[in-house]
Amino acid sequence: MLDHKFDPNSSATRRVEVFVGTGRRRRWSSDEKARIVEETLAAGAVASEVARRHGISAQQLFGWRRAARLRESAAGVPDFAPVVLEAPAQEPRPSDGGVLEIVVGAMVARIPLTADGATLARIVRALRGAS
Repeated sequence: MLDHKFDPNSSATRRVEVFVGTGRRRRWSSDEKARIVEETLAAGAVASEVARRHGISAQQLFGWRRAARLRESAAGVPDFAPVVLEAPAQEPRPSDGGVLEIVVGAMVARIPLTADGATLARIVRALRGAS
């Protein structure tokens, strides 16, 4: 029986996809996922168009993007840096050995010049993560 909506004289073209095989889920390598996610980050790119072009749903692509953002933010998590709050410090005196002051917004970090490089690097990463 013919579908009553089927019009053989219609000029509209139809796209038919034929899936052959066992119908298992496709497996995407991390490199393929990263390449597809990277396409969505290009200026003027539309994520749903990129998903359609690769034969995946937009929701799946947005999931990949979210996972990539989480991995990226987890990689940039600052190390633990102990913070001691005290009354505003007086201006350093020359006998104190000097202090390095880093101001980020309302945050101020005063670090003695005698601090080692690893401590300074942890403080800078912590300030970047907080800004």
